[in-house]
Formats: sequence, structure tokens, C-alpha cells
Amino acid sequence: MILFIILFSLMSTLNAESVTYEEAGVNITAGNQLIKNIAPAVRATARAGTQAHLGDFAAFFDLKETAYEDPLIVSTTDGVGTKLKIAQQVNNHESIGFDLVAMNVNDLIVHGAEPVFFLDYFACGKLDVSQATDVITSIARACKACNCALIGGETAEMPSMYDNDEYDLAGFAVGLVERANRLPKKDEIKAGDVVIGIASSGLHSNGYSLVRYLIEKNNVNLCAQPPFESSYDHLYQELLRPTKLYINCLLPLIKEQKIKALAHITGGGLLENIPRVLPDDCSVQLDMSCWEIKPIFSWIARLGSIQENEMLRTFNCGIGMMIIAEYEHADEILNHLKTYNEQAWIIGSVKKRNAQQAQVVLANAHELYREHNNMNIMVIGSGAREHAIIHKLLQSPYIKTVFAVPGNGGTAMLNQVKNVPLTPTDFEQLIAYAQQHKIDLTIVGPETPLALGIVDAFNRAGLNCLGPTAQAAQIESSKIFAKDFMTRHAIPTAHYAICTNIEQAESYLAQQNKFPIVIKADGLAQGKGVIITFTQEEALQAAHEMLSGNAFGNAGKKIVIEEFLEGQEVSFIVLSDGTHCIPLASAQDYKRRNNYNMGPNTGGMGAHSPAPIVTPALHERIMNEIIRPTLQGMAHEGKPFVGFLYAGLMITPAGDPYVLEFNCRLGDPETQVILARMQTDLATLSLATLQKRLGEMSIHWNEQKAINVVVADGDYPYTTQLGQPIIINAQLVSPCTHIFHAGTKLNNQQLETAGGRILSITALGNSFKQAQERAYKQLQAIAINHMHYRTDIGSHVSINE
Repeated sequence: MILFIILFSLMSTLNAESVTYEEAGVNITAGNQLIKNIAPAVRATARAGTQAHLGDFAAFFDLKETAYEDPLIVSTTDGVGTKLKIAQQVNNHESIGFDLVAMNVNDLIVHGAEPVFFLDYFACGKLDVSQATDVITSIARACKACNCALIGGETAEMPSMYDNDEYDLAGFAVGLVERANRLPKKDEIKAGDVVIGIASSGLHSNGYSLVRYLIEKNNVNLCAQPPFESSYDHLYQELLRPTKLYINCLLPLIKEQKIKALAHITGGGLLENIPRVLPDDCSVQLDMSCWEIKPIFSWIARLGSIQENEMLRTFNCGIGMMIIAEYEHADEILNHLKTYNEQAWIIGSVKKRNAQQAQVVLANAHELYREHNNMNIMVIGSGAREHAIIHKLLQSPYIKTVFAVPGNGGTAMLNQVKNVPLTPTDFEQLIAYAQQHKIDLTIVGPETPLALGIVDAFNRAGLNCLGPTAQAAQIESSKIFAKDFMTRHAIPTAHYAICTNIEQAESYLAQQNKFPIVIKADGLAQGKGVIITFTQEEALQAAHEMLSGNAFGNAGKKIVIEEFLEGQEVSFIVLSDGTHCIPLASAQDYKRRNNYNMGPNTGGMGAHSPAPIVTPALHERIMNEIIRPTLQGMAHEGKPFVGFLYAGLMITPAGDPYVLEFNCRLGDPETQVILARMQTDLATLSLATLQKRLGEMSIHWNEQKAINVVVADGDYPYTTQLGQPIIINAQLVSPCTHIFHAGTKLNNQQLETAGGRILSITALGNSFKQAQERAYKQLQAIAINHMHYRTDIGSHVSINE
């Protein structure tokens, strides 16, 4: 009896002090319920090779069930940082697991690997089954999206380690890559390779400690409407926008070996992630005008007055994944990415580097602080120059629609482009159309509307129009004005005389004993108002034809008789905002109709860029002796020049630059080769010009060489056969080439000729020879009755390379 009493007393004491695991903070029942909740989503991620069951101690993956022949196993681990805090603060957990998978899998793809399985670690202070179900279901959803099996995980309930409403996440991904496809291929990366950026969805999962600090410091309400353009109703939704998965769009390119390197722009931003995949002797030069900087980044930069460098090493700034590839694969890669609805842009190129240089050089980083709006742009003109301008504009991240006035058959076939059948000199109709269609910017191609005052008219209507006023356009529209202006400002040019009647011309020519001599019409003559004469008789005849009005109408009623300069001609174009200017790439065009610079003068039969004769030293002389004095002189005379100033130069055998002519717009066909090499966004540059911000901009160029060959009517420049069918075999269109249209039109979906110069073939290459070969090979895709082109475009520069 005493023993029983003692035992009963002991048992009572034990029962009184007995506790459960749940009382200690760990709920096994809740854990079991979580397993039941997530089981369907986890099972749905199974793929070939998966041998795993919920509740097992471990999982298996059978490599033999994959199609890999010589695989390497690649592993990665990552988390989502303090983005978790935003999710916990607003009690929204439906996408944070997706971020976890994306951060890991994006690291795998950088090495060319396809993810095959994933494991997660979920740690919390107190297990909230609903919350955890949301998180792990979103992990499973991301795994399924990239064909990656979620084969295991750990849910750790750890009271006192975390507050009850806190949890943390970690992920572990394993992938496979064929040994031959392993990335990066550092030994293959070289100067001239293209850098392509794929858009991020937003912040992804980096920089949130800084974001949260700014939100708290500035008392920003997470539930308020975003203080920038957004598709969401609440700021927290934008902050929780899921990290983008890049695996599906990139795997095909990796398998086709089109990619040399990938960089996941994660923690460390652009400045620290890109060098991880570069060889030591290479750098990348990026231009931030070339991609869309999402409004959230500009908002953060302004909210915290964050310096450019700090933004660039903290955030992805709009680029979630970077590709390095051969330039000739760029168009193919971009078109492939479009099929996956990915926004992607050429954002830079690889350069040679010495040990003292940074491996990432960024231009136009100030674009981070600007609010960008998608624009409607109107382009005035119908030639290949205008087609090339439109082609370049369409590469911009900020374009809605381009309106071509009137455009041509080529522009009619472009997406995001609308041909508008208006007359380029009917300013009243153009202004009404621009106002009706909310045109943000008009770019004028040809000289006639500029000379007649289109910019003045648009300015009076409060519309943005890129180009000089009629007063400033006199630098092209009147050769007499240009020559006298150069004399006033000591700008080097040929000796000349002005004649307004035949008697003056006869008297002046009678005193000349040195030929050839040049006769120029004062006014606009579509690029054909210059005649080189070799005898007094030829000179008198040319002068008489012009002054009588027989040659060029009113444009020739006054003439300039000019000393003939020998040497190499160069086209040197700058973009000016009236105060600052930026030079474009140099070029040389081929004005004569036939090979060896024989035959009549034309608007241009071809071009190449850059001009090898323009060395850095000569470039500086041209800027100091010609361009800057010209722009300063125009401003001093009350005619500040805004827009593209074209200086047609002669470089004498002694190496001295002289001005042959000025144009108040881009040249044709020089535009086609210059814009093909330009990396900087033309739309951004154009707006900066009108806003007088060129002083903060820079233009960057790829290292490719460009050749352009013009296809003309067989009787050009005398007569033109209109309505001839044009056949372009799309299957023969080569990479690194562009077919720009000039005298073409669409007639019931059939391309037909509509002008003297019909097509303009531009090709890029690592050398002039390669570009030349590509351009002429492209001509094999074109069939037009009675077509003509020169066969020697680029020959002298390719021979001398």
C-alpha cells in the first residue's frame, strides 16, 4: 500500500510537469498539414530522372534518364534577401518562392546549365500553414515553369530564433550542361563582340535593404499607389514583382552555341557581375540610353539622391541578364528572344583593355535620373536615309509608333511604323497631324522642308522638331551664304567668286588658267548642283546653263565658281543643340555613278564608315578648325544651329582639311553606314538635343566596319523607269546586313520602283573586306529589271587595311 501511494504520488508529479513539443513552439501537426497542402504542387514538378517521394530521407536523380551525353553537374545556392521583409510586412507570400527559384536557376544558366532539381529550406519562428503553403507552392510553380523537379526541402520551426511572424528562405539548385556548352567561354571573347541586355522585371531580389531604408526614412506608404508609372495599384506589389526566369529563352541559344558568356545581374549590379565572366584583357562599354530603365529605378535614385556608381553596383538598373556573342549573331539572338516575349537590346560591345582600365564602362548613366515616356515620333522623308533613321529609332526602348511621312515601300512593311501620305512641305497639314496623333518628336530627313522653315513652323505650334531654323539652314540652302560665312569666320575653304549673271562669270573665268574648276548652283539641287569642269569652254557652258535657269531652275540663278581642291573627300557630321555638339562617326561617300569615280554626279552611290584617313589628330583639327568655329559663328550671328550639321570636307595631300560644302541634315548614303555602327539610342539623343542637354550625353560606336552599296535605276541620274517589280528573296538575306528602301512603293503588296535610287544595302563586318563581301553577296537576293550599282564600293579601303 505504501509503495502504491509512492508510485501514484510520483506519477501525479510527472503528469503535473509534463509538456508538449507544441508548447515549446514546434507544431508537428501543423507541419504534417503543410506537407499535405503542398504535395500536389510538388508532385507536379517531377521530370525525367526524378526519384523522390515526400517524407523520404533523401531523393534520387537518375542522370541516365536525361538526354545528356557528356554532362557536367552544376550547383548553386541563393536566397531572396530582405525582400522577405516586404512580403512579411504586407502579408503577401504568393510570389516570394518564385524569386527563390529564379535567383538560383538564373545563376545556373550563366554556366549554360539546365536546372534538373531544386531543394528549399524554410525556417520560421512559428509555422503558419497558410503562409508556408503560399511560399512553397510558389517555389513549385517556378520549378514547373523551368522544368526543374522540387525533390526535397526542409521546414524548420525555430521559436526564439525568429519572431512568430518571421521566416527565412534558402534554395539549392542543381543543373546539367554538356561539357562543350559550358559557359563562360572566356577564351573566345574578343573586342568587337556584341553585348545584349535582356530586361529585368524590376528590382528582382537585390538592393532591398537600401530600398527599405529609404522607405522608412521617407515614411513611404507601401499600400499607396506607386509614385511612378506602374501597372499595379499598390507600391508593395511593384516591390514584390517576381524575379524573371531566363532559362527557357536562353537554353536554345546555348545549345546552338550562339552565346559566349552570360551574366546574371544580381547583387553587385552591373559593375560587379559582368567582370565575373570576362577575360582579364577585355572590358565592356555599355550605353544606358540603349535600354529601358524602369521607373522604379529612377524613383529610388531620386528618393535617396543616390550617386550613379552606387545605383550601378546595387541594382540591375533594368538589365536582368547580359549576353556576350559574335556581332553577326546579334539579330538572330534578338529575334529569338522576341519569340519568348523578352525585351532585349544591343547595349554595348566588348573592348580591348589594359590592366589599369575598369572592366565595365558605362556611358549616359545620368539617364537613371530621368523620367522616360514612350514616344510617338514622326520622320519626314521617303529615302533610304529616312528608312535607316526609322530602323535605328525602332531599336529604342522608348518608342510607341513611328510615323513615316510619306515613307516608302520598306517602311510600309515595318512593325510599329505607319506611312502617312502627306507632303513634307505642307506644314499646315503636318502640324495638324502631329497634334492629332500626339507626336512627341519630329525628325526631318531632307533639306527642302528645313530650308522652307518646317522647324520654325513646328516651334510656333509648340511641337518638338529636330533640325535648324530656316535662317540656320541657309548654310546648305545658299552656297553663297555658306562661302561668305566661312570667309567671315576664317574657316578653311577653297577660293571662290560669286556670279549673278553670265557676264560676271565670263569675266572671272577669263582670268583663270588653272583647271579643273568647280561651278556650283547657289540653291538646293538635290545634291547634283556641282559640276567639275576641265576647260574654259566647259566652265562657261556650265555657268550659262545654271544662270539661265536651264540646269537647276531658280537654284542656279546665282552661282559660285570655286577653286578645285585635290585629295580625299570625307563626310564629317555632328549633332548640335546650339551650344554643345557631339561628332558622329566619320564616313566617305561615292558620288559618281560609275566605277573608278567616273560618270555623272549623283546623290551618292555608296559609302563606308569609318573614314580611315580621319586619324584622332585630324579629327581634333576638324573639330577645332571647322566645326567649333562654324557653330560658334552661327550662334554669334543669331542663327544658332540645332540638328545635324554635315561638313563635306576635302583632306588635301598635305593632310589639311577644307570645307567643300555644308549640309543642314544627315547625308545619304552616309546615314546608312553611320547609324548602323551607332550604339547610343537615337531617340534619347534627339530629345536631349532639343532640351539642350547634349553636354551631358555621349555617343558610342561598335568596332565594326560598314559598307553601303546603292542600287539604282539603270538610267539614273537621267531618267527613271517607275513601276518595275522588285523581288527580294528573304531566304538569302544575310546577317549583319540591312536593306534600306529609297525609291520603292507597295502596290497591292507588290514592291515596285518609285525613284532613281531604289535600295541601299548596308553591311557590317570585322573588316572592310568582310563588310564589302557581305554587301555584295546580299545583292544576290535582289532582282530588279535594269538595275545598276557600282562594284567598287569599299575597294580602296579594304585593299589598304
